[in-house]
Amino acid sequence: KIVPGIPTVINGPTDACPFIGLPATAVYSIDPVANATSYTWTVAGAATIASGQGSTSIEVNFLSGFTTGNVRVTANSNCGNRAPRSLSITKIAPLAPASIAGPTDVCALIGTLTPVNYSIDPVVNADSYTWTLPANVTLISGQGTTSISVTFDNGFVTAPIKVKSVSNCATSGDRSITAVAATASTPGSISGPTNACAFIGSGTEAVYTIRQIANATSYNWQVPAGATITTHPGGLGVNDTIVNVTFNNAFVSGTSITVQAVACIPSATRSLSVTRVLPTTPGLITGATNACPAMVSASNPSGTPVLYMIRKIANATSYNWTAPSGSTITAHPDGVGVNDTTIEITYSAGFVSGAVTVAAVNDCGAGSIRSLSITRLTPGAPGAITVVNTATCPNRVYTYTIPAIPSNATSVLWTVPALGTIISGQGTTSITVSYTSAAIVGTVKATGYNNCSNGSTRSININLAACPPGFAGKLNTEINSIVNTTEKMSVSVSPNPTVADFKLQVITAGKEKINVKILDLQGRVFKTITVMPFQTVSVGADLKAGSYLVEVTQGKNKLTQKLLKF
Repeated sequence: KIVPGIPTVINGPTDACPFIGLPATAVYSIDPVANATSYTWTVAGAATIASGQGSTSIEVNFLSGFTTGNVRVTANSNCGNRAPRSLSITKIAPLAPASIAGPTDVCALIGTLTPVNYSIDPVVNADSYTWTLPANVTLISGQGTTSISVTFDNGFVTAPIKVKSVSNCATSGDRSITAVAATASTPGSISGPTNACAFIGSGTEAVYTIRQIANATSYNWQVPAGATITTHPGGLGVNDTIVNVTFNNAFVSGTSITVQAVACIPSATRSLSVTRVLPTTPGLITGATNACPAMVSASNPSGTPVLYMIRKIANATSYNWTAPSGSTITAHPDGVGVNDTTIEITYSAGFVSGAVTVAAVNDCGAGSIRSLSITRLTPGAPGAITVVNTATCPNRVYTYTIPAIPSNATSVLWTVPALGTIISGQGTTSITVSYTSAAIVGTVKATGYNNCSNGSTRSININLAACPPGFAGKLNTEINSIVNTTEKMSVSVSPNPTVADFKLQVITAGKEKINVKILDLQGRVFKTITVMPFQTVSVGADLKAGSYLVEVTQGKNKLTQKLLKF
C-alpha cells in the first residue's frame, strides 16, 4: 500500500494585486506526484477556483475584498493522502519611485515650448505611473509610463512635479522634483545722493549702488526725466549693481531712481527719491547795526570796514550778499564760494539806513533771504552832571562828570562858560575846568556825539562870584604851585569844539620844550609844532571839519586830548 507524497512546490503568483476584482485568473500548478490519482485544491480568503480542480493546475479568481490568503493542494490515491502543500498569497503595494531624473532650473525654458523630459526607473509590482504637474506645465506625452515630456508656460512659478507608482490594488506615495523658476528678491536700499543740486548742469556724475541679489541675472535701472545713466562700472548683467548718473536742468524735484533685479520672475522695484533741495535760510547775521562809528567822515576819510558774519549752510555752494544803499561790500575775507560767510562793509558819509542781506545758493537756486537792519543812531542824552571843586581862588578848578558815555555816542562834547578853560578830559565822561578870578556866570554842557550827529544836551548852571581883591596877582604863583604839587602835565584847549582855530596852552612844571602833534583818529599826523610851558598857540585853522587828536609830549610825560572841528 503506497500513499502519494506531498507535492514539491506550487508554482504561481504570490501577489494577488494584478488579478483582484478582474476577470483575469491566476494559474497555480504542481508537478505530478507519483502514485497520485487526483489532486484536491483549496483557496483561503476572498478567492475562488475557476477551473482545474482535481488536476495539477487550477485557475483562481481573486475577489475585490481579497487581502491575504493561501492556495493549498493535496495528492490523492485510493490508499489515502498526505499533508497538503501551501502557498501564501498577499496584496503587495508598489513602492514610491526612487527618484525623478530631469532639470530643476527651468528659467531658460519658460515660455519657449521646448520639450523637457522627466523619468524614473521601473518600480517592482507597479502596473503604471501617475504624474502630477503644477500650473503652467503642459504634458506632451508619457502619462502612465516611467517617462514624460512637458513644456513650461509663461507664468510658471517654482513648483514640484510628482509621480506615484500604481498597481491594481494599491498606489504608492508621491516622489517629487522641484522645478525652479527663480524669483529675485527686492534689491536693498539704493545708496547715493538724494539732492541733485550739486550735479545739475555740471556734468559731474552721481554714483548709485545696491548690493548684489541672489538669483538675479541682470538689473533694470531706470532714471527720471532730466537724468541720464552715463556708465555701468560693473558692466551689464549679474554685476550691474552700480550706475553713474548725470542731471541736467530739466530734472524735476521729487522723482525717483529705480532698480529691479531680473530673473525668471523679476523682483519688486526699489526706488530712491531724488530732489532739488534749495539751501536753508541762513541764521542770524552778526555785526554792528549802527553805522555811525564806521562811516566815512572828515576825521575818518576812508571809513572803518564793518564785519558781518553767518554760519555755513548745508547744501550751499555760495552766498548772495547785498549791502544797503550808501554802503559797499569791500571784502570777502574767506573768499567767494562755499566759504563766503563773512563780508566787510564800508559806509559812506551819505548812508541813511537799509539792510544787509544774504541768501545761500546752490545749483538749484537761492534759498530764502536773511536780513539785518542797519541805521544811523542818534546819541542818547548824557546822565546827570556831578561837580567837584578841586582848587579855589584865584585859579578855581572844577571837575564835571557824567556817569557814562551816552548810548550810541563815540565821544562827549563839553562846553564851558567864556571865562572857563577845559584843562583836560574833552571827549570823555569827565573834564577838569579852570576858571579865572572874575565872576563866572554861564552853563557847563555835555553832549554825546558820533560821526552821524549830536545827541541831546545835559547842562548845569554856573554862577561863581568874583574872587576877593588881591588874588589876581597871585595867579601865576598859584598855577605853578598846583603844577608843582601834582607834578603832572595838563593841556588847555579852547574853544573846543570850534569852527575856526583852537587856543592851546600846556601847563607843566617841566622846563623842556613840548612837542605837539595833531593827528586824525587813524593816527595819521597832520601837523607837528614845538611850544614852551604856559605858551598859548593857535592850531587847527587849516583843519577840515571832523574829529582829531592833539598829542602833547614833554620828556616822559604824554597827554592826548580829542579835538572837534565844525
